[in-house]
Amino acid sequence: MFRISYIRVLLSALGTIVAFSCVQSPRDRVTRARFLMDTYCSITIPAAEHAQESLDAAFARMEAVERSFNVHTNTSPLYAFNKSGVPVTDSEIVTAMESVLDVCRDSGGAFDCTVFPIVDAWGFYGPHENTVPSAAHLAALRPLVNWRFIAVNRGRLVKLLPAVRVDLGGAAKGYAAHEAAKTLASSGVRSAIVDAGGNIYALGDNNGKPWRIGVQNPRDGSRIVGIIVASNTSVSTSGDYQRYFETNGVRYHHIIDPATGCPAQSGIASVTIMHPDGLYGDLLSTAVFVLGAERGGALIERMTNAGAVIVLTNGNVIVSSRMKPHYIPEKAR
Repeated sequence: MFRISYIRVLLSALGTIVAFSCVQSPRDRVTRARFLMDTYCSITIPAAEHAQESLDAAFARMEAVERSFNVHTNTSPLYAFNKSGVPVTDSEIVTAMESVLDVCRDSGGAFDCTVFPIVDAWGFYGPHENTVPSAAHLAALRPLVNWRFIAVNRGRLVKLLPAVRVDLGGAAKGYAAHEAAKTLASSGVRSAIVDAGGNIYALGDNNGKPWRIGVQNPRDGSRIVGIIVASNTSVSTSGDYQRYFETNGVRYHHIIDPATGCPAQSGIASVTIMHPDGLYGDLLSTAVFVLGAERGGALIERMTNAGAVIVLTNGNVIVSSRMKPHYIPEKAR
């Protein structure tokens, strides 16, 4: 079975929860959705004279990110990098990769951008059939997974091991959502929700109040565990319920632990990160999921600008210190 679920956005003015996007009156808000980066993306902004032009520009920016960051299409420099080892000189990709490598290092490799061959072996890319790789197959692939096998050198992304392959799937959506929000702001939009498959950027406010973003209960998609109150920040979630398949009664999700080559068994069902930078938020949600509540929580506490809501597989919820001022538990509402 394959499922995709998303964070939900709660509009304080209406007090209503709706999946995928905001609720809005046809008179004062406009929403557009597209399928990009292997997921549904939506943008909601106030209705205005130039709203459609602003939406066009924001989606064009997201499409440009997809073309650059998608390692599976030959439009991306990363495709040639993976296939032939051609160094990447595109400044946008190189700058993003510097941030990616920072998180690889800071997480001790819990997030590893070179996990491509193992994710591919599990069949989580594109339309491929999901399969459980043999232990021998995974053992042969694990030596190819190590973020230290790539580097940024004099403005170029280069390989230090020819067989290594990178994947920015754990970063592209958060980055694209933030870039779309920047594009909207540059066109004069001051209030928006950009949702790239659960990677949200909350631009400005909602009619003078912060946006209220509900964190989905990973075991009941009709409920939330709490609300994050946010403005001008990203909110990104990684969860074991988003993409998975079942074989012989066992469920295998898509968040791979680079150390084992298997879906992470960290005791976490979902991680939601609030961070001012969409790229970092996306990366950290995966890293914390793999690390587990204790080590992942410690990573977030060491940071000065990140907050986390961690939902454990036993249903308990852990909220980091910097998230607490922004978080309202469902039972407290």
